[in-house]
Amino acid sequence: MQELTPTRNLLIVQTPDEQDPADWIAVKQRIETAAPDIEVAIANNRNRNSVTARWQVRRPSLVFSPVRLIDFVPRGGTVYCGHVLGKNEQMRRLSAIGVPTPRTEMLSRQTAAAITTSAGFGEYVIVKPNNMNSGVGVRLVRTADLVARYDELTASAHDQLLVEPYIDHSDDNYPSDYRILIMFGQPLYCVYSRWVEKRRPLSEIAADPDGIIASNAHTPDGRARALTKDPEVLSLASRCQAAFPECPVLGVDIIRDSQTGELYVLEVNPHGAVWHLSSPYAKTMDPDHVRQRYAQFNALDRIAELLIEKTRTEAS
Repeated sequence: MQELTPTRNLLIVQTPDEQDPADWIAVKQRIETAAPDIEVAIANNRNRNSVTARWQVRRPSLVFSPVRLIDFVPRGGTVYCGHVLGKNEQMRRLSAIGVPTPRTEMLSRQTAAAITTSAGFGEYVIVKPNNMNSGVGVRLVRTADLVARYDELTASAHDQLLVEPYIDHSDDNYPSDYRILIMFGQPLYCVYSRWVEKRRPLSEIAADPDGIIASNAHTPDGRARALTKDPEVLSLASRCQAAFPECPVLGVDIIRDSQTGELYVLEVNPHGAVWHLSSPYAKTMDPDHVRQRYAQFNALDRIAELLIEKTRTEAS
């Protein structure tokens, strides 16, 4: 049987300090076996590598990087990569396509005054930086105190601040959330996380400048994790992709309102530095749990299939 000559190039741009190169080697091998019409190469995101850049554009090509491009610059082709977008822009995009999110406002003296007298924000609000991650800088504030505490909240801020209603998402007073890693709208894993320790009373957290409230914050006792295939959660996470068509990988954070059961998307991490299959953060987890993440939706097989489909239909 005559071997097929490749007609398209796929360039996977990997970032060694964000993902284990073994993931991409395994994906490359799967694609080469299943799709001889696609030639695959792997580039280092922190190297310019002119030889690889020239190879990439010799045929119609697709460039894929889970995170933003750093030093490697494609010379053409179809490019999918992570992008740094603030939470306010994320909420704007998600709301525009009908994805449920908390009502979000930029914090200013004017909005603080309006929120204090508004019935739509409830007894407590969340104040958080627009561009920080991992629960850094997230504060719980009694709504009635927002104006009085404005100077305190903004004094040391090095970022724009957002304010949104606090939505209780505790399971028997244990804060909980979902993280879904999706690629081109398809889940690679879905994890339900819950604090190991019970949450302090809201009044105490709001009065404490160091009070921890973000469900994804690093708590002293850590969090318990379990994989889930909740269809409602998976469906909502997949819907988010339409708002970020340029970003191939999203880490979607979802909470469930303890009172109503409604789901809300808090953020989607479009920068892509959420590859918690083999990231440095993943390597701090129970190895059995990490293996389960890979196995839940056959992540490496699914990645290969998605890249084959995208390369065949969109390489340019």
